Amino acid sequence: MKLHTDPKCGFGLITLSSLLGVLAVLFPAAEQVTRADDPAVTVLQQTETHRWYKGNMHTHSHWSDGDDYLEMIALWYEQHGYQFLVFTDHNTLADQERWIEVEKSKGGKKAYDKLIKQYPDWVESRTVDGKLQVRLRRFDEVAKRFNKTEKYLLIQGEEITDILGKRTPIHLNVTNLKELIIPRGGKTVAETIQNNVNAAMIQRQQTGQPMLIHLNHPNFYYAITAEDLMRVVGDRFFEVYNGHPYVHNSGDEIHPSTERLWDIILTKRIAEFDLPMMYGIATDDGHNYHHIPSRESEPGRGWVTVLAEKLEPGTLIEALEAGSFYASSGVRLKKILSGPKQLHIEIDPVPGETYTIEFIGTRTGYDKSSYPVLDKQGKPIRTTRIYSKEIGEVFETVKGNCATYHFRGDEIYVRARVTSSEKHPNPSEPGDFKMAWVQPVLLKKRRELERKPITCEGSYPHHLQGVDVDENSIYWSFTTQLVKTDWDGKVLKKIPVPGHHGDLCVRNGRVYVAVNLGKFNDPQGNADSRVYVYDAQNLSLITKHDVQEVFYGAGGIGFYKDHFYVIGGLPDEIDENYVYEYDGDFHFVKKHVIESGHTHLGIQTAAFTKGRWWFGCYGSPKTLLVSDSKFHLLGRYKFDCSLGIACSNTGQLYCAQDHYGKEKGHTGSIHPVTPDENDGLKFLEPE
Repeated sequence: MKLHTDPKCGFGLITLSSLLGVLAVLFPAAEQVTRADDPAVTVLQQTETHRWYKGNMHTHSHWSDGDDYLEMIALWYEQHGYQFLVFTDHNTLADQERWIEVEKSKGGKKAYDKLIKQYPDWVESRTVDGKLQVRLRRFDEVAKRFNKTEKYLLIQGEEITDILGKRTPIHLNVTNLKELIIPRGGKTVAETIQNNVNAAMIQRQQTGQPMLIHLNHPNFYYAITAEDLMRVVGDRFFEVYNGHPYVHNSGDEIHPSTERLWDIILTKRIAEFDLPMMYGIATDDGHNYHHIPSRESEPGRGWVTVLAEKLEPGTLIEALEAGSFYASSGVRLKKILSGPKQLHIEIDPVPGETYTIEFIGTRTGYDKSSYPVLDKQGKPIRTTRIYSKEIGEVFETVKGNCATYHFRGDEIYVRARVTSSEKHPNPSEPGDFKMAWVQPVLLKKRRELERKPITCEGSYPHHLQGVDVDENSIYWSFTTQLVKTDWDGKVLKKIPVPGHHGDLCVRNGRVYVAVNLGKFNDPQGNADSRVYVYDAQNLSLITKHDVQEVFYGAGGIGFYKDHFYVIGGLPDEIDENYVYEYDGDFHFVKKHVIESGHTHLGIQTAAFTKGRWWFGCYGSPKTLLVSDSKFHLLGRYKFDCSLGIACSNTGQLYCAQDHYGKEKGHTGSIHPVTPDENDGLKFLEPE
């Protein structure tokens, strides 16, 4: 472990660009630092198009065991600088008429009097048998009163509150669900978690509603071990910090802290189980709102800060799932930059506070052994096993307002923890300092997996014409066959489909395919353009949408900012391309023109990632078009991604290839590519 201060944080008025210029003159042979404008770099920083949104994702009210009303809680968070709030009452949704007796409510007369004072014309009350009752406002009523475009957003959620036996609580939050999820139970802790995750995933897939699942307070009653969570599929979030005073974030002598759990889970999922990494969030878990500050479970202790384009549930969830956020209990960050060479963090400092930044991770070749914790009689205790200190090692420690960790090359992942010198004003645990947690960056394992071409199992009568990926699967459109494989290319499901099924994209558990049942490229039209929608889990057909505005035949499809973009074929005499924009329900919005010059039969494939559109076209040679989000052409290149282009949730781009033999038919493969200044894209070589 290295300990040092970072002098770059103290350069005052010297700009980064001028500093790099000086260094380039003094040390011309030195390796350049990662540039923020490099497409291979992810930069989390507020811009003209992206904002930081602060939100709490774990909140209780009178609808379950909280001691205040939805509207009063919403008001507290709005007045304290939050942009979004998720209500997550236990096993209930605030979606029906409900009256409660004031004196028997958890907040009692005190909460009622505050409500009347704040909203005298809003409260509905009555007296039944001499006892005062009040109607709890439904979520939709409160949201209508408080939601303000780009300023404040309330989101409906639920805390699925399950239990194994009598003293093993298993709680998961679901953000932005449509219907109540009843606890599913299970024979083990891991099975109970998975059953409830599955229920949420099924609702998301069946409804198309963006939803986010996260595991709550693993150390509450020390119910959840690292072994319980490390193999769960479908949940990629857990609470590394929970503001409730009885959830033991720091653990004890035989139970690891939530951060230690995080490192064990990350290492095992990434390096051994080939599962997506787990993100760590911070929440309040607020129940008590009348004696702040105190040792009760109160608001304002932990939150997430999300970098997103819009303050909408779907956009926030998309950003969270991409890791575009940090968790905090008091420290604010200005910038997080991760690239092929380094992880860089900049703090938004508070005058008088100093900061310690620690870079934490696990290297390849770590000791995989573990052993159980034993009681005094030598019998195993139900707790997380003891693992090597090589898991979750502190690689480097920096004192200052910014820090850069340069990757050595053997790291599996790297995350960061920032600790302020200032104690938390109302902590979960006495003595807590204000902190922030930067999400892990995948390194060695990700490079090994994503630099490798993947071939779809089997052969097909017609050529490949579209691909897309999600965290667990790859989806292939072979014109008359729709195929789902795992990341090794093994077929999980395939179905016959009407021709011509073209390009596809995967969103929120659904596969959207551009389909033309008529003629392609006919100057008179005669196309029959549709978008077919399939369940990503089993490829069952959900619905079809007419997109007849795509005059020459729907062939390509992409997604950006909650809207779908369908691209069609073209007669050969047209020297520009057209992109047809639809909202999330496929209502036509606008026809866009790309001044691309001639492309043979138009654009075939599309994907939006790294701040730009990537379009694959036929021709000799095949052509790659790159545009900005408003379809201003940025470049035209000789590169073939005309049969499919896709991007993983880690930002890795893939181009598809089709291979044909007279006896075998058509086979397909995807190949990792990276943006290139000269060629648009270039293929990555396996390491």
